[in-house]
Amino acid sequence: SGTVVIPLIYDDDDTFGFSEGLAAVKKDGKSGFIDKSGSVVIPFIYDNAYNFSEDWAAVQKDGSYGFIDHSGKVVLPFIYDDVKHVGFFLGYARVSKDGEEFTIKKSGKRVE
Repeated sequence: SGTVVIPLIYDDDDTFGFSEGLAAVKKDGKSGFIDKSGSVVIPFIYDNAYNFSEDWAAVQKDGSYGFIDHSGKVVLPFIYDDVKHVGFFLGYARVSKDGEEFTIKKSGKRVE
């Protein structure tokens, strides 16, 4: 038998485990992030969240996606309709906006 380390209080089965020390989880229909002790690190204020990748996580709020850092600070604004895969990989992320899919750098600049 195992030991419960984090209480079974979260709603969603979308959790992909821990990445960079944090896990995206849902409670009462909102997403936030917990650490390995189960403490809430980033509050449950997002509609959807991906795990961290390259120090940033893609999160959705009011229908649009943006990116936050480990402290919850917004590092790229909520201007994207969708984020593909998990967010950034090798310094690039695939996003969509206004029906068009494209790649951005961590600066937010579009890659042509």
